[in-house]
Amino acid sequence: MPLDVLEPVTPTEDESRQAQESVRRLAPHLSTRRELLMQILEDGRPEETLAIPASALRLLAGILTEMAQGNAVTLIPIHAEMTSQQAANFLNVSRPFLVGLLEKGEIPYRRVGSHRRVLFRDLLAYKHRVDAARHAADSCVLYPAPLRDLLMRLALTDLVRAKWTDAIHEEWIRNVLKDRSELTRTQLERTRDLMNAHARDCLVEGYEDLIEAVVLPDPNDRHVLAAAIRGRADVIVTFNLDDFPADVLRRYGIEAQHPDEFVNRLLDLAPTEVYRAVKCQREALKNPPRTAEELLETLEKQQLVQTVARLRIAIDLL
Repeated sequence: MPLDVLEPVTPTEDESRQAQESVRRLAPHLSTRRELLMQILEDGRPEETLAIPASALRLLAGILTEMAQGNAVTLIPIHAEMTSQQAANFLNVSRPFLVGLLEKGEIPYRRVGSHRRVLFRDLLAYKHRVDAARHAADSCVLYPAPLRDLLMRLALTDLVRAKWTDAIHEEWIRNVLKDRSELTRTQLERTRDLMNAHARDCLVEGYEDLIEAVVLPDPNDRHVLAAAIRGRADVIVTFNLDDFPADVLRRYGIEAQHPDEFVNRLLDLAPTEVYRAVKCQREALKNPPRTAEELLETLEKQQLVQTVARLRIAIDLL
């Protein structure tokens, strides 16, 4: 019998404990590439032995891990059709936002009467595209510390893949030192090293040969576009939109976005992750500590006007 989208199963406390013990026992076997034999007991006596493929064992371990944490779990076959509400729940977005994606052709769908149906494999393909989205940061958005901190925390969520170069680092470090005499190069280079260490695959290299081939209003910005091309970035996040004309970037499948627009789009896609990143940013501020409203006022001064307006609606979560 073909499987459809199954209703989530929420484990009881006893089932969570059993799942935790099962994961502990399965863990040593998860690296195997061979099938494993699983024995079914009836009243303590061996009843039947099953051969379990290694890939199915890893899937089972994932299900048990979620159950051990008390999370509801379900199984969605790749060929299953989902309702628009189920699809929205899977992406953790609102149903109106999901419908907008469908109507814009971002995700294929078909109509069944007045209802929309989405293949899970198409939904998964869209999620993979979004999860793999990369953004290249212009040095101007890394210069203000509060904005740099927020963008870094968003990069750590894996909503985006941050990309920059040693040259971009040098630009923002040089500008900070010019305006903040109390800071030292050693301090800022430590920040640079932490950024490189924590943002996965962030440092773009081997882009220099492309610099001469690109044309921008300011030749000094060419290294940013060259790095974005080499790093296969989709977006350049910058305050200086006029320096990156859309018609030029379009040739390379790249667009320039103001930080406010960039974070706003992430709010549309995964609001919970953005709320969590802002909350972590606030909780890390110790000297002095900041309230959620004080942090939002700071971000507003970083030109995140629309973003802050939306964050204020959820201020209790920050």
